[in-house]
Amino acid sequence: MKQFVYVKPFLFWLSILSAVAVLLAIKSSWVSSTKEDELHDLQESSPRKIRKQQRKEERELTEQLRYDVTKQIFINEGPLRRLLDLKAARSEVRVLSKRPHMRVVETFYNVEGFVQHELYYVASDGKEVIYDLQGALVYRNKSPYAQAVSSLQPKQQFRYFVADEAMYDFHTGQLLAEKCHFWTYRADGHDKVENPLSLIPEAEGEARRMTFFVGATDAKNQFSAEFIKVQFTPEGGI
Repeated sequence: MKQFVYVKPFLFWLSILSAVAVLLAIKSSWVSSTKEDELHDLQESSPRKIRKQQRKEERELTEQLRYDVTKQIFINEGPLRRLLDLKAARSEVRVLSKRPHMRVVETFYNVEGFVQHELYYVASDGKEVIYDLQGALVYRNKSPYAQAVSSLQPKQQFRYFVADEAMYDFHTGQLLAEKCHFWTYRADGHDKVENPLSLIPEAEGEARRMTFFVGATDAKNQFSAEFIKVQFTPEGGI
């Protein structure tokens, strides 16, 4: 009889304990799922994940190695063409994708370069003559030049440089040279000067970094440099 009296309380508390155990199991499962989501969010926001996403935004599609490289790029200015001439021990051509655009970059190593900044003329009276944006001959002060081009003496301003490396961006038309030594000249003619170091430079200098804005139409805006040292030659030579 006593055994029957204690059976009902026992079953009652056993059912309560079972219900509590089930609730704890459900809560534990829900907490684990929440923590897993939080961990996933943390991983998604980690610097490594962000860098990986950035690499996806700009990634290298292809690369080509070349040796004993010569590169010539011509820039039209009216009937004239300025020259960018590069020679290097080797180069790397890369195609980069940055959504939604693609661009081609070539990096030259142990490079020497010849950059024509301006092609112009000198008239018989000593004044300088150039082509304007409409392709007409004008003096520097923009007044028209009425005589034939055959009466003019062709001249050019150019820079010659050597550098550890130089990168040319075909999209922007910029040439960025690192650790370079350069010389600035004025010379007769519009053709490339094959041995520029045989001439007396207007200036000689060194720079940690130089940028040539090859496509710029104004010669004053075609060149910039960082940490530059320049020595100018007195007029008439040394």
